[in-house]
Amino acid sequence: MTRFSGEKCIVCSEEFKKDDTIVVCPECGTPYHRDCYDKEGRCINDDLHSSGESWQPLREEINDAIDERKCTRCGALNPPSGLFCDVCGTPLDKVVNGRESMEEQIPNPMRTMPLNPFINPFGGVNPDETIEGVSATEIAIFLGQSTHYFLPQFKRLSTKKSIFSWNWGAFMLNYFYAFFRKLNGFAVAAFILIATIQIPSTIVILDEYFKSMSFFSRTFNPVLVEKMMNLSGGVAVIVLIARFLIGALFNWFYMKYTVKTIKSIKERYEDTQQYHVALAKRGGTSLKGILWVFALQAIMYGFLLLMFFK
Repeated sequence: MTRFSGEKCIVCSEEFKKDDTIVVCPECGTPYHRDCYDKEGRCINDDLHSSGESWQPLREEINDAIDERKCTRCGALNPPSGLFCDVCGTPLDKVVNGRESMEEQIPNPMRTMPLNPFINPFGGVNPDETIEGVSATEIAIFLGQSTHYFLPQFKRLSTKKSIFSWNWGAFMLNYFYAFFRKLNGFAVAAFILIATIQIPSTIVILDEYFKSMSFFSRTFNPVLVEKMMNLSGGVAVIVLIARFLIGALFNWFYMKYTVKTIKSIKERYEDTQQYHVALAKRGGTSLKGILWVFALQAIMYGFLLLMFFK
């Protein structure tokens, strides 16, 4: 049924549905509803029979009609099958059944950034090359942004069987960056790790804040605060070590997550176009994910207040 999705019976002009019984002409391959074929008693696609050609899906005709694709950022013309602009590396607009998808109708802030003609969108990796059993093209569609950075990193980690590399974004922004890249499991683990280490300094900061507010009559236990202040000196060093670990391990965790997710999505889609749309939707980045950080911080502060506030 997947082959005939979106196609119409040439007798009744109705689209084929999932539960329809379809018969196909053995000579030209034209599909019909069984009732429509029985009504005509034969294949009525005489033009194909006379020319000796075979029936082709309308979807393929639409795709064949799409010529070079113009980059909306720099104006360069690209092959119809291209994923990124050959000149500036901007992701090309997705075209689904001849129409621009709703996702691509939303202005992309990345297109307002200065062009860098020296960046290859695949980072020098062959688009057909496989990394952990997944093609670089599939990974690029899933990642959306920063493919020129992550693809070479993934290739090196996979080839050398290493778990260490370096990611400045993960080091500086840690769980903020992980939520931004939709690596939520890693982000929650990083948040719990750093938040736990920072409990002493967090209590000291909250205590100073509440003392400065004249309308608060309650505060933390002074003995507890003193102990936390003594511990705070070593907290900064431990947090720095944790940040180094996050920066060194992020790319490996991100690669494993990316490959696992792509393989899972691929099992559910036979249609290539739908598969690529699903990859782009599941992957990419999300500013909304950063909101989870503030929610988790609010929970942590609330927990500390309930436990230690008197």
